[in-house]
Amino acid sequence: MRYLTQGWSRFGIDTLRRFYLDANLLGLNPNVAHFEFGTLALGRMHLKEIIDAKVVVSFRGYDLNFAGLENPTHYQEVWDGADALHLLGDDLWRRAQRRGCPADKAHALIPPAIDVQFFVPGDRKHTEATGGSARPLRILSVGRLEWKKGYEYAISAMRILRQQGLNFEYRIVGDGGFLEAVAFARHQMEVEKTVHLLGALSRPEVRAEMLRADVFLHPAVSEGFCNAVLEAQSMELPVVCSDADGLAENVVNGETGFVVRRRDPQAIAEKLILLASNPAIRQRMGLAGRKRVTTCFQLIDQISAFDRLYRQVLRNDPGKKDTPSQNHPVRDLAGPSAVSL
Repeated sequence: MRYLTQGWSRFGIDTLRRFYLDANLLGLNPNVAHFEFGTLALGRMHLKEIIDAKVVVSFRGYDLNFAGLENPTHYQEVWDGADALHLLGDDLWRRAQRRGCPADKAHALIPPAIDVQFFVPGDRKHTEATGGSARPLRILSVGRLEWKKGYEYAISAMRILRQQGLNFEYRIVGDGGFLEAVAFARHQMEVEKTVHLLGALSRPEVRAEMLRADVFLHPAVSEGFCNAVLEAQSMELPVVCSDADGLAENVVNGETGFVVRRRDPQAIAEKLILLASNPAIRQRMGLAGRKRVTTCFQLIDQISAFDRLYRQVLRNDPGKKDTPSQNHPVRDLAGPSAVSL
């Protein structure tokens, strides 16, 4: 009744449509409603008052990097209405401010997390020099076939490797709307025999591909964060990635991999050539990557960080910044309820 009464005074007959969309949420009666992407929160800030719940909104990449760029006030209702924001890292927080978010807006920086008990490197040892006739350099990418992943620059780098005489094999795991474009780039660069499009694979199959690979490549032109890059580091793979948006927060340049300028096939090729002939560097970076992921990106820490965020929002004293690496214990969640939308 509160929903219908307050909604009618604000939205008139459209309240019936909104009621249909929000009915399941009303039945849950949450203390906190958490929108997992900024785009999902648009047009939903009325829920804060109508169902008497706190609202948290996550921004994960595309929602800030390219959604609604044509409208300077695209997220104004979210900046005004949300009780707190969740962002994956510093880059997205800076981008939110460039898109109008007040600098004093309550927010928490909680990066993605992965299952480090599943993505285990086993007895991997980088001992072989690769790239010669006897042993190719095995390069792997995992991600949707979309424009923002920058696969055309990776394939251009493969042509440079071929011109340099490096023996390599590049395998791409993923499916998507740019399959034809990626296949055409492979054909145009004349690397069909060494670039393999594997399509979408299951989680165990992805892990098997990572066990087989020597290097992980992520040439994106836009990226909020990237779980696949974390998974690769957990598998003790050195990473070559672009400097797109939040990717530089995934990889420690020179320690767990190399970060190069986006849209730069030559820079990608140079780092791959370096890694091909230097198993000691691959080994050092692989071990450092695994250590960093197990220290900073474990699921238990992420759960604890969200628990703290929800409780701070309910106390009306949300923290301005938070990270999961503090390794606080997970507290009892039987009290306040949070619903993720």
